[in-house]
Amino acid sequence: MFILYVTIVAVSFIAFDYPVLINIKFVISIAILFAIMLPYFTNINVKYKQLLFPILILNIPGAIDNVLPNFNSDRSENIRVTIGIIQYYDIFIILYMTIYSFVYNKRIAARLNYFKNSMIVCFVLYVINFAFIYYSLQPANAYGGMLVFLRLLFLFVITDDIFPPQEIYLSYIYKGLWISVTLLLADSLLYGRYFSDYDHLTHSTLANNVFSNLLLFIYSIFKIYFKKTSIVYTLSLMLILYLTGGRSAMIILVLFELLYIMFIGKSNIATKIVTIVIFSSLLIFIIPQVISAIYLFTSGEITPEISSIYSRLSLWSLSLDMIIDNIYSGVGNWSWNYYKYDYGYFYVSMKYLEGDIFGDYLLLDAHNGYLHFMAENGIFIFVAFYSIFITSFKNMKLKIFLPFIIFLLTEIMNAGINKLQVQIFVIITLYILRYKILHKKYTSEELLS
Repeated sequence: MFILYVTIVAVSFIAFDYPVLINIKFVISIAILFAIMLPYFTNINVKYKQLLFPILILNIPGAIDNVLPNFNSDRSENIRVTIGIIQYYDIFIILYMTIYSFVYNKRIAARLNYFKNSMIVCFVLYVINFAFIYYSLQPANAYGGMLVFLRLLFLFVITDDIFPPQEIYLSYIYKGLWISVTLLLADSLLYGRYFSDYDHLTHSTLANNVFSNLLLFIYSIFKIYFKKTSIVYTLSLMLILYLTGGRSAMIILVLFELLYIMFIGKSNIATKIVTIVIFSSLLIFIIPQVISAIYLFTSGEITPEISSIYSRLSLWSLSLDMIIDNIYSGVGNWSWNYYKYDYGYFYVSMKYLEGDIFGDYLLLDAHNGYLHFMAENGIFIFVAFYSIFITSFKNMKLKIFLPFIIFLLTEIMNAGINKLQVQIFVIITLYILRYKILHKKYTSEELLS
């Protein structure tokens, strides 16, 4: 499997061009990558590897992926949707496994389990899909789809080596996450405020909504697993979410706090009543907007006040049509942008252009993780992939699984799963947690103590 993975990476290097010249951003990015990778290739204590792991997944600048082989997945000549076929994860995986296997002559644990079996199944299904729809797919999409699942498979293998059951240092993982969040916020301030002049706090590689949802997921991890329940954490996150413009993240944050206070945290009746009132107020505020958007969507009218909801309804509608027409195989990984025009996207785009209501009509995904994933990969890969969450939930109490419920809720309004670093971070976090519970036989209470 590893030889096959390396072969696909090599084919991608040979078959696709380098559309972006190597520049100072790439040099800085590659230097940061190798500076973080260096401890993994030495005998440094595993706790420091665990500290650096979140940073490796979430914080490497995207300039590396921009220089590595990539292609434009959008059919329009005026819109450039650059997709990196090979990403810095591939550099890390190949170097890590090669050095440990051949230089250190060290065996890396590769025992199969549900997570790894699921990735193998997804990979095989994608190969079958590729065989059926080869002539309608861009070759880059086909190679990319195979790499997505093999990349996750080998990251699971490496995770076993970095997070052995007897040496999982939650305090160091927490410190690593804190550093990661700090770097994410620094990136968003520099990119969104000084380089791009965005109205919202926006990360350089994550849309503002996906960025806010990721921060909410990390916040829930802090509160559930590390018991960081300070009001300063909550108020700080609320301010950040407000600056990003992530309205759905704000609503889900209040829902999370409601669930936490009602079923997990120890609070008096007054606190519970206040939380219920706040959550109910938000629902009263948002429900009329949703009803108005649905009415205007069916009537063809549109107003700036409900533009965000209207655009999502449009994208969901065309994504459903795409799914119905390609229920078994999907249209191919990274192909949503290519085929969206066949399902009325020009109509949606014209609505954006007329009157400049939206300001930006470049909608690059379905704004719903489930619809986007199924539209591209088909029902079989969809079931194989999301069954990971279902089987994990069966082995955990609600209290332990709550952060992943929050993530799954955020996927209703945004396709965070479409962002590779978000997908890897969520799945790897779930894998480590389940790995610790099942392999060391921890109870939920012992894990959180």
